[in-house]
Amino acid sequence: GGRPVPGLQIADFQIWENGAAQKIESLGTDANTALDVLLLFDMSASTKGPVQRGLLQAASAVMQGLRPTDRAGLLSFTHEVRRRTALTSDFDSVMKALQASKAEGSTSLGDSLLAASLAFDKSDARRLIFLFTDGADTSSFLEDHQVIDALARADVLVYSFNLTDRAQPVSFLRAATEVTGGRMVSETNPAKLADAFRAALTEVRARYLLGYVPNGNMNPGWRKLEVRVRGGGLIRTRKGYAR
Repeated sequence: GGRPVPGLQIADFQIWENGAAQKIESLGTDANTALDVLLLFDMSASTKGPVQRGLLQAASAVMQGLRPTDRAGLLSFTHEVRRRTALTSDFDSVMKALQASKAEGSTSLGDSLLAASLAFDKSDARRLIFLFTDGADTSSFLEDHQVIDALARADVLVYSFNLTDRAQPVSFLRAATEVTGGRMVSETNPAKLADAFRAALTEVRARYLLGYVPNGNMNPGWRKLEVRVRGGGLIRTRKGYAR
């Protein structure tokens, strides 16, 4: 029904790596894992007014859902990417930086997402990007496939939120989020963004951590992952990893 399922055990899961069945050795959850949440917000000219107000409410919902062990940061993008705040436990400073940001310019969606994936410092926290955009990519240097390929190899979880139904950004956002194990959320009303961000944070807290020692062919290269739950269910997981 689109809601996280609690209480699953090791026996409920199955994993395949490059087609070879794996023995799951451990099971944990992200319930108590510290989070590093990077807000990556489109600040192009089209976000003035109601969209900016919706983003302020969404960011506030995220800050209220974070814990003292968590950190948050803010990157904004137009035709360029700007770091408004580094990762910090001072959540008020993140909100002040967002309030001071002005909507102007065009949109470099792909470039900004790759920059965000590289903006985390060394930490044991779960790396999470909450990306918002309301339009198409109009000024990135990178091709979509280059960004998606880099995200597939990055230790980061991406959730995207958009207010557009244009084919290009929707297709890119879906691919970019799913390759990391995240998901894309489409909205039409900026006032509903806060609920969408809040639900995504709850979903992240409910994630399971499965541990196994790979068996089978371990030659260097891309390792494709497939995870299933006995009895069925929608699984969100990384598509693989590079060895």
